[in-house]
Amino acid sequence: MIFKPRDYQGAIIRHIIKNKRCAVWASMGSGKSASTLEALDELNLVENVFPALIIAPLRVEDSLSCLRQADDTLLCGGESDR
Repeated sequence: MIFKPRDYQGAIIRHIIKNKRCAVWASMGSGKSASTLEALDELNLVENVFPALIIAPLRVEDSLSCLRQADDTLLCGGESDR
């Protein structure tokens, strides 16, 4: 599954890119982790931002495994979702 941010996730991504240190407070299931990974991916094009720390429950971490393809597309989700 290729990550295509919704409008509100785009706002999260822009907030992270604009603010060097920030927190994202949004409701459960709103895509905070995927939005954060996308923002870090975009920031990494300009400067090295890794390693980065993302704090999330284990359930979120288990369901959000991301892989970068050869064309730099970020894939998120389990193997069966791709």
